[in-house]
Amino acid sequence: MTDEVMRSIGRRVGEIRAWRGMTLRAVAELAGITESYLSRIERGERIVGRRSLLESIAAALRVAPSELAEQAFPPAAADPVTGEAQAAVMALEAALSDLDLGVLPDGAQARPWPAVAAEMNRLNTQRRPTCDYAAEGVVLPGLLNELHALYVTDPDHRVDVLQALGDCYQTAGVLLKNLGVRGLPTLAAFRARQVAEDLDDPAWLGLAAWLRGHTLGGTEGRPRMRQLSVRGAECAGEPPG
Repeated sequence: MTDEVMRSIGRRVGEIRAWRGMTLRAVAELAGITESYLSRIERGERIVGRRSLLESIAAALRVAPSELAEQAFPPAAADPVTGEAQAAVMALEAALSDLDLGVLPDGAQARPWPAVAAEMNRLNTQRRPTCDYAAEGVVLPGLLNELHALYVTDPDHRVDVLQALGDCYQTAGVLLKNLGVRGLPTLAAFRARQVAEDLDDPAWLGLAAWLRGHTLGGTEGRPRMRQLSVRGAECAGEPPG
């Protein structure tokens, strides 16, 4: 990674953090690094030398890693996502990056809750059990848009909508992880955590913790993955395995 790329990443981190209105401390805590280390990254004095660090900072800022560094790291392996699945990944990246809980999506036109609930049922009973990634990827971006709109416009179904959002983010995280996509699974886990905190339900908090651990992967992430999996079991009221 060149010095110019390093400085560019730091500038982008600072710009997006300021745009989000987040403090250095808040972003650093979410990313699992110190405030001083993040400050030095923003000033271009420290490099983001690991893909996992880039992904953690991106998740803390609620953006895709590509928003911080377009070509900072070479691909880990040949990209298995092609054709229809590739288009779905691009749409999912936009949904994960752009949709914020409590903010009505631009141009949102959600169907009534019963229709969206029926679509969720098809996702959970037909597509997820068969690991039909292409079909999941096609419907998830639209469902996320509709559910975020319903969260704002249909308070009577708030809990149902939040639980559906949790299902969608879990599906997206596992889908993207299994397709070998970098960065976005971590962002999906971050979104799932936001939903779980709004639900304030131990079971959903546990699921979000498990998803965070699952999306870390890799040798260097295994201790953290174990820690989060145990936390997930504890949140759900189950003994850790």
